[in-house]
Amino acid sequence: MKKIETLQELQDARRRLLKKKKVLEEVIKTEFKEIKHSLSPSRAVKDSVDNVLVNRNFGVVPQLINFALDAFVKNGILRNSGFLIRLIVPFMAKNATNNYVANHKKQILGWIADKVLKSVSQKKHNPMFDKTTADINY
Repeated sequence: MKKIETLQELQDARRRLLKKKKVLEEVIKTEFKEIKHSLSPSRAVKDSVDNVLVNRNFGVVPQLINFALDAFVKNGILRNSGFLIRLIVPFMAKNATNNYVANHKKQILGWIADKVLKSVSQKKHNPMFDKTTADINY
């Protein structure tokens, strides 16, 4: 750090330090917002549900896919094949689907959520029990 000798150098140093202070304050604010967002209860619940549903090692969605794929491949496609083929091919297929599900879990969970919301909204709009005809006796 160089020695300040004139008033102009002092003012320049002050302006530079004030700019640096503003930049550092902005960095602190953004980091605080990120930490606050990551620690919110809704985020923690969402992350834990995501990990339960789709996880590389274990999850509900991969287990369901593994079960269906195993039954379809062993009892459908390879029903007349030898023992070794019926053992190896489903294992490889399950491994490939598990990797695909783990790499595309956001799209898969979004698709599942869309289907669930669609079915819920269809149940709400049942024309048989419309509010306008609820009091009419047929």
